[in-house]
Amino acid sequence: MDDGARLYVDDKLVIDAWQTGIRRELTAQVELSGEHRVRIEYFENGEGAALFFGWKRVASGAGPANKVPVGAQAPEHTPAPKQR
Repeated sequence: MDDGARLYVDDKLVIDAWQTGIRRELTAQVELSGEHRVRIEYFENGEGAALFFGWKRVASGAGPANKVPVGAQAPEHTPAPKQR
C-alpha cells in the first residue's frame, strides 16, 4: 500500500496502517470458516496511490487449522486506480 489502509473482516479491524509512508506490505492471519464480509479503507497523501489485496489458505500442517492470511500487497510495477 501507499499511503494508508485499514482492513476489516466482519467489522473487526485486522490491519490498521492509517498513516503516510512509502509502499509497503502488511499481512495478518485470521481464523475463518463459512462466509465473511471484508472491507478495505485507504487514502493517498500525494502521488503514486497503490493498494493491492490478496488472500490464501494456509496448509493445515503450516499452522493452526483454518487460518487464512489476509493482507495488502503493493508490487512496484502495477499501479492501482485512485479512489475518489
